[in-house]
Amino acid sequence: MSKNEDDFWVVIGGAFWYAVYIFLGMVMPIYAVFKDYQAGKIIWASIDFIIFPIGSIRGLMYLFGF
Repeated sequence: MSKNEDDFWVVIGGAFWYAVYIFLGMVMPIYAVFKDYQAGKIIWASIDFIIFPIGSIRGLMYLFGF
């Protein structure tokens, strides 16, 4: 491949991982807060919001039905 093609795929790869980061870091905790609030688990909703890694994990759990 040429240098331009390599640069293109590096940019595309970086954009993909940035999108994954945004999805896991921002969308999943908000989804977990929403699902916990619907279920009446206010304490868990606040924990999901304050401690975002827990919110990301719980959001993925809710997304996949656990």
